[in-house]
Amino acid sequence: MFPFIRKHYHYLLFLLRGLNCRGALPCLGSGAAPAPSARGFSGDRSGVVVVLVALAMPVLIGTMGLAAETSYWYVHQRGMQNAADAAAIAAATNAGSGYSAEAQAVATQYGFQNGSGNITVTVPPPSTGCSALYPAANCYTVTVSDKVPLFLSQVVGYKGNGSGATPLAAAAVAATLPAYPYCMLALSPNPPGVDPAILSHGAPSANMNGVGQGPVVSIAGGWL
Repeated sequence: MFPFIRKHYHYLLFLLRGLNCRGALPCLGSGAAPAPSARGFSGDRSGVVVVLVALAMPVLIGTMGLAAETSYWYVHQRGMQNAADAAAIAAATNAGSGYSAEAQAVATQYGFQNGSGNITVTVPPPSTGCSALYPAANCYTVTVSDKVPLFLSQVVGYKGNGSGATPLAAAAVAATLPAYPYCMLALSPNPPGVDPAILSHGAPSANMNGVGQGPVVSIAGGWL
């Protein structure tokens, strides 16, 4: 770049001296060589690539920045979705007064603590009607939201929410389905009468606490 500037600086200097003497020859006593013509100056293409690269550089930087940040948004939102899914299942499993604290604790384990930075984990009261098969089931919804700061994507004009960040959110719904009856089935590889699978003495009893609770299923989940 510096040789280019030095070379054309001399061109301009010679042209100015030639114009002062009203001709193409230098002034008397100046000791300068004959000035080159203006046609030679305009036809010299040295350093043109530098100008083109300088003009294209903002577009190149903006495109690379937007691609890198879009990939980061996708990975970040994928993590938010995993946290929302796990938190919703935890809330439906708890199914008690501490469902909200349970969901937020699970989201924290996934790296999304409520109130940390711009992260918000919302757990509204359970509702019904989220499942067409089980309309009376209690549905627990968890929404994880965050605001990711912008970097190079602003070069191409992307402003996000207008405050230098782009909002991301993910939600999931889980419900505890109605209970259904269970039965006990014991299997043994031995023939009948030899080392049975279940052997009782006296008055046996089986502890089946918790068997009556239905399974917890994830109803829906997705990015907002």
